Amino acid sequence: MKPIALAVLLAALGLAACDPHAADATAGAGEPADAPADAPAADFSGDFTLTGTEPFWSMVITADRLLFSRIDEGDFTAPNNGPVVEGDTAAWDGGPLKVTLRPEPCSDGMSDRAYAFSAHVVLEGTAERRGCANRAEP
Repeated sequence: MKPIALAVLLAALGLAACDPHAADATAGAGEPADAPADAPAADFSGDFTLTGTEPFWSMVITADRLLFSRIDEGDFTAPNNGPVVEGDTAAWDGGPLKVTLRPEPCSDGMSDRAYAFSAHVVLEGTAERRGCANRAEP
């Protein structure tokens, strides 16, 4: 076989090996080509401020505590044992105070302020509140 013909044959075989539709033992295995890539885990480090309306409430998450405040009902403080992060959700369990944050655009429904997280708070298993959160400003 002439050297040029051999080079053409080897190049064709090499290209055929790169064909994603070529049948081989791994066909059908693994993720499909159009499968979404795993999203990076959300960052829940640092302090957060949370707020909600109807009824009005606010909350601060700091390195050492969870402070939940309600108008005319006083404050409730729990220790911050750190969040449990699963996928794009973080949950803090301060005993009777449980908080969940998810990174997604959120509106408080009363202002034009943009929030980066939605918030869900449950106090003593009964007082459930939904609202929004942002990272605390320094």
